[in-house]
Amino acid sequence: MSAGFRRAGVVLAGGGAYFATVYLTYNYLSASQADRDRANERVEGSGGTKSYVDDPNRTETFQQIAYAYDDNIDKDELVMGIKLMRRWMLFHHARGDVLEVGAGT
Repeated sequence: MSAGFRRAGVVLAGGGAYFATVYLTYNYLSASQADRDRANERVEGSGGTKSYVDDPNRTETFQQIAYAYDDNIDKDELVMGIKLMRRWMLFHHARGDVLEVGAGT
């Protein structure tokens, strides 16, 4: 009987996390640009962190960290299993000449 309660608890917790994520994502994506601007103004006006999206030094910052990015992200890819998944996909699905393409954020 306790296994059934445990399973129900896991299902309810997972469902709650799923619906909370969907709700928050929907609210974020449906917010207008004016709402986002007002939120950024409140943060900047209160001495909090500022939005770096409009920072003119953004490209310069990316150029400074680009040389070491692959070395820094290497451990994360290993822990998440991306390297193993990449190797498995190449072994089982790739035929002929293969080009792996990546895009950054």
